[in-house]
Amino acid sequence: MANRIYSLSEVKALAKKFLDIADENNEQVSAYLNGSEKKEAAKAYDLVREYERKFINAFNAYYDERFVCCLNYELAESML
Repeated sequence: MANRIYSLSEVKALAKKFLDIADENNEQVSAYLNGSEKKEAAKAYDLVREYERKFINAFNAYYDERFVCCLNYELAESML
């Protein structure tokens, strides 16, 4: 299966969406990372990671890079 081709504007839009979702869910994600076992915290973390994955896949495709998902907030912020 061929990799999708992204435009720079699509990569930027995905970076913004990832950061917006992360901002909306920051308390729950922090709780999850600090060991919370609440379902809401795990769901928030999974949601943020899903949007990060979309951004990272687009970034890697556009720039021919090999970043992996690890809550790359700084990388996303650098796109805005």
